[in-house]
Amino acid sequence: MTLYNTFVISILLYGRKTWTTYARQEKKLNTFHLKSIHRFLGITWQDKVSKSEDLSRAGLPNMRTLLRQRRLHWLGHVHRMEDGHIPKDILYGELTSGGRTNGRPQLWFKNVCKRDMRALCIDVKSWKDLAADCTI
Repeated sequence: MTLYNTFVISILLYGRKTWTTYARQEKKLNTFHLKSIHRFLGITWQDKVSKSEDLSRAGLPNMRTLLRQRRLHWLGHVHRMEDGHIPKDILYGELTSGGRTNGRPQLWFKNVCKRDMRALCIDVKSWKDLAADCTI
């Protein structure tokens, strides 16, 4: 599984820590993840192995957990940056002018990170203290 982690996961999730992913995208990534684990472990559909058993055999978390870990790690890294760096300016910046398009608003990185923090029972208001201590 070290090869799978090193090559497949790193290529699949390259740059993904900065993207806002929708549930549909995460589901597609998780499907690929589970199918790849099946191939690496030599499991066929006739073996009737559950998804959670696949992941426990491989010793890997599901794709949603991997995405959350990477996003929150990046969020902590950006928070610890010095002022004036472009990623930090974009994260904490506000639009002064411009309009929004019609339709459903797109997800923002901040909103996805807040959703991840709530899912992991991290207080949304005190995440900056955890990030300063390199906890997230």
